[in-house]
Amino acid sequence: MSNLAKNLRANLSRILAVRGISQRKLAKTMGISHPYISRVIAGQAIPTLAFVEKIADGLGIDARDLLKNARKSGKKSNRKKFDKCS
Repeated sequence: MSNLAKNLRANLSRILAVRGISQRKLAKTMGISHPYISRVIAGQAIPTLAFVEKIADGLGIDARDLLKNARKSGKKSNRKKFDKCS
């Protein structure tokens, strides 16, 4: 499973829990079936970017918030920093 898919699962689960929104309620808001949202959260389905946007719209958030890295903010990044070329 890709990092984006893992981030989506973690962020979606966290946002639903924090807001007290059930998967069923989100699905109803979006006008889709509940089982698909359940499969996305379980990692059994990976939605298209258009569907990620639809999820974000249903939650009233930016789609990037669903895909961003869900790691704790105190954890250091493994990305290399590059100096400016002269």
